[in-house]
Amino acid sequence: MKEAKTPTPNEILQQAVDQGLTDFYVAYSGGKDSGIALDFMAKEFPQYFKGVVFVNTGIAIPETV
Repeated sequence: MKEAKTPTPNEILQQAVDQGLTDFYVAYSGGKDSGIALDFMAKEFPQYFKGVVFVNTGIAIPETV
C-alpha cells in the first residue's frame, strides 16, 4: 500500500488560493512557530498577506507586545 504524500505549506496555501481565498492573516504569539509562519507567509505569498493578529494573553514577554 502506497503512503499518502503530505502536502507542503506552499501546496496547502496554493490550494486555498485556487479555491478563491485571497486574504490571509497570521496569528502571531511571539514564539518560534508563529514567527516562522509569519516569515513564510510574508515571503512566499506577499500578494495575499494582509496582516498579523496578536492577542495578548497575559503570558507574553514585554518585548513581544
